[in-house]
Amino acid sequence: MDKTNRQSLVISLCGLPARGKTYLSRTLNRYLVWLGYNARVFNIGHYRRSIVGTSTCKADFFDPSNEEANAARELCAKEAFEDLINFLKTGGNVAIFDGTNTTAKRRMNIRKQLSQELPEAELIWLESICNDDVVIEDNIKKAKLNSPDYAGVDPEQAATDFRRRIENYQRVYETIDSKIEGDDISYIKIIDIGRQILMRNINGFLPCKIVSFLMNLHVEDAPLYLVRAGECTNTRENRIGGDTDLTEEGKQYAEMLKTFFEEEKKRGDLRDFKPSQIKIFTSTMVRANSTVERMKQDFQLFHMKNLDEINVGLCDGMTHEQVR
Repeated sequence: MDKTNRQSLVISLCGLPARGKTYLSRTLNRYLVWLGYNARVFNIGHYRRSIVGTSTCKADFFDPSNEEANAARELCAKEAFEDLINFLKTGGNVAIFDGTNTTAKRRMNIRKQLSQELPEAELIWLESICNDDVVIEDNIKKAKLNSPDYAGVDPEQAATDFRRRIENYQRVYETIDSKIEGDDISYIKIIDIGRQILMRNINGFLPCKIVSFLMNLHVEDAPLYLVRAGECTNTRENRIGGDTDLTEEGKQYAEMLKTFFEEEKKRGDLRDFKPSQIKIFTSTMVRANSTVERMKQDFQLFHMKNLDEINVGLCDGMTHEQVR
């Protein structure tokens, strides 16, 4: 599909620190690139580290009453936005503006600048809201303490400083409100890592694809197992395609697979998951169903037609020698 002549789209992040904005930006960008779009993330924090450095960017740098620091942060945001505009003007399809953008004034200025530079571009705000202290604290420890801002800093001191940074942002933070920012504003609000999603004025193919992706995004770590079906009759006979059942060796494999996952539930990576959280996705092929049949009592089982192997047409059931 040719996406070079499509309307430009800007997705601008919004929200307090430690709410997963950068994770959303990077993950969404990978998805858009996978779809075939020329997409790029413009992270204001990267510009800040490049322009200002990291040694001075502790909590006081984000104090809204610190006029000198505010001017420096505005400069970094300006540089990032200018690069974003240039990217879209030179062939980019989707630009993701990753920053806090916590005030209505800042957001309306971004909207104004975009309309002046690229009147045809569409702007969607993506606001990440999280009031779960456990999630926020986990994000601070997992992501923020490994940030270049705190390289070489004691973890406890870094965590304390970052909490102060959040408090500084909270003093001026304004959630997106159509009553203030206009009825025609387009936004997606992700609340408490996806427990609730609100949206407004989201229309069109790509915006709806993005919403669908975000609704199915999981931020918690979870194991993923990729498993082949057991040996089937056609595999044994070196035949292509077909829909045959397991051989005796295939049945032994299925039994061993069941035992493996039982152990994973007791002592492995699945031990902390409830049965309702463990899902098996399989094709509708006979061999695949026979492979997981023994596990359907312990896990949720989903048969999906789109996981079936590609139809080989006239070659179905032939050996490799016959195809040659």
